[in-house]
Amino acid sequence: MGYKKGNVVEHPRAEWGRGIVLEDSDGSTVKIGFEKVGVKTIALQYVQPAIVDAAIVSDTKVKRIAEKNRIYVDEPFVDIFQDIKSKYPEHLVIIENGCYFEVLEQDAEYFSNMYGWKIYERQIDVPMTGFPEDAKKVWVDLKNLGKPYLVVSQLPNPKQDKIQRAISEIFMRLGMEFWVKLNCLLICGLLKD
Repeated sequence: MGYKKGNVVEHPRAEWGRGIVLEDSDGSTVKIGFEKVGVKTIALQYVQPAIVDAAIVSDTKVKRIAEKNRIYVDEPFVDIFQDIKSKYPEHLVIIENGCYFEVLEQDAEYFSNMYGWKIYERQIDVPMTGFPEDAKKVWVDLKNLGKPYLVVSQLPNPKQDKIQRAISEIFMRLGMEFWVKLNCLLICGLLKD
C-alpha cells in the first residue's frame, strides 16, 4: 500500500485515532501524525494503517500538524514563547510550569492590565506573570472576552530528567457564539479552512 504525504489514515488500534501521513512512505516505514498519540513512525511490516481518505491534505496543513506536534525538551520559556508566538501571533501563549501557568512579554502585559497582576522578569528584559492552575476565573474570562489563546502543557515524564512541553490545546472563537477547543495532537489540522 502506498502512503502519500497528506493521506488521512486510521490505525488498527482505535485508541490511536485518525492521522495524517507527514512524509511519503519509503515502503518500509511511514511517518504519521495521529490525533491521540502524536507523531509516530510506523514499521509497515508490522501494521498497515487504513487509508480513510486518499485525497491529499495540503502541504500547509501537513506543516501545521508537524508544528503542533512539536515537543519542547528543556527549552527556555522565552524560546518556547517566541517560537509559538511567531506561528500564532493573535493567540495568548500560556505555558504550564508545574502547578502554575506563566505568560510572557506582551501577553504578560495583557494579563497585568486585565487583573492588576504584578509583572516580574523571568530573564533580563522578559516580563512575566502567571496564575495557579486552579484559577478557573481566568479561563472563563478568556472565553467570555473572545480572546484566542493556547495552552502549552508540561508532559508526563516518568524519568524526570528533562522537562517536556507541547501545545495541548488551542482555543479560538468561531463567529459570535461558538468557541472551539481544539486538542492539538492532530485534529486541528483536519479542520477545513
